Amino acid sequence: MSHEHHRPKADWPPLIVADREPRWLWWRDFIFTAAAWLLFGALVEKEFSFLRALYREKVEHLPVTVHSHWGLFTSELRPDFVVIAVLLLFLGGSGAITLRRRRRGFLMSPPAPLAPAAEAQRVGMAEGDLSVARGLRIAVLHVDSGGRVRVESR
Repeated sequence: MSHEHHRPKADWPPLIVADREPRWLWWRDFIFTAAAWLLFGALVEKEFSFLRALYREKVEHLPVTVHSHWGLFTSELRPDFVVIAVLLLFLGGSGAITLRRRRRGFLMSPPAPLAPAAEAQRVGMAEGDLSVARGLRIAVLHVDSGGRVRVESR
């Protein structure tokens, strides 16, 4: 019996990462989301009508029925859709601004690194302790009330 060493495949585990995201994935998510919202709307249409029945009867003098009235249902939701659209515009605008700032940030040169002594002083450690702490795989940091840091190896 031969004992062969099996190497894992280069494409295993099958991870979907942002730079190799298949186009079908976006369409799948879009279809599932739209279907979920349509199902949600179908489920709450009668409940929404029930909750608004008293308002319609008292203010608009419309008879209350339990039958589906999609036109009335959607017309009553129109102000909510406007608010949702405005909020989505704000969300899209802020997302675009964030992406633009992030892209611009990648074009900037990184700041110069701190000198080891200045960095150690900034974190409240001695320079030698900081270099030892960086070499540890697992470390526990103890910070005293004065802000001084002590590193313990695990």
